Amino acid sequence: MDDVLPRTFTDFLQITVNTLAIITLISIFNPFCLAFTLPIAIVLFLTRRYYLASSREVKRLEGVARSPVFSHLSATLTGLSTVRAFKAQQRFIADFDGYLDGHTRAWFLFLATSSWLGVQLDFFSTLFICGVSFTCVMAAGRKFKATTL
Repeated sequence: MDDVLPRTFTDFLQITVNTLAIITLISIFNPFCLAFTLPIAIVLFLTRRYYLASSREVKRLEGVARSPVFSHLSATLTGLSTVRAFKAQQRFIADFDGYLDGHTRAWFLFLATSSWLGVQLDFFSTLFICGVSFTCVMAAGRKFKATTL
């Protein structure tokens, strides 16, 4: 945790500064881009809030589903000689498979929600790039001077 947090914070600052610089430069050279930048930012914020609430709940479910897997494995290893003595290996394997299936379902749901967020971010990024491109094409006849910057 101590190694990951500074790196994550540095990445966050770098991405935030880069994003703000890009939006500022685009807005300076083509102020029409502000017309769709704000709505996209609002939709991204709402999407993020929806994802965080869903992801938190799915992660909780995954943790709840993970616990029986580890407890069953621990109990099985502790009583392995007893399990073998009563020839109950198949029953313990079937129980473990059931616990593992439950965890796998929860883990897949977590991966699906993460992928959903990625698709949403890609879609809105593409929408932003298309909007910037469209406004640049529309403003192609506009002349820029050094004094306007």
